[in-house]
Amino acid sequence: RRPHGTLRAYRGQQRLSGTEILDLPGRQDITADVNFDDLRQWARELRWRTGEMKPLEDFAPGAPGAQAFRSLIFSRD
Repeated sequence: RRPHGTLRAYRGQQRLSGTEILDLPGRQDITADVNFDDLRQWARELRWRTGEMKPLEDFAPGAPGAQAFRSLIFSRD
């Protein structure tokens, strides 16, 4: 579905893609979508051990933004 992958960057509310992602190292946020279901399936096929899946807040409770992100996603008006 995404022949060029899901890697992208954001700088100043602008989405960057392709070679633009590498133009300003340290001055933009880089992100990518990960299909964890596929990743776990491939690991099983390779006979790799897989770990427990858990939310960021449980994995790294002190991570910057983890609580704020959870509050944003699960807040009610």
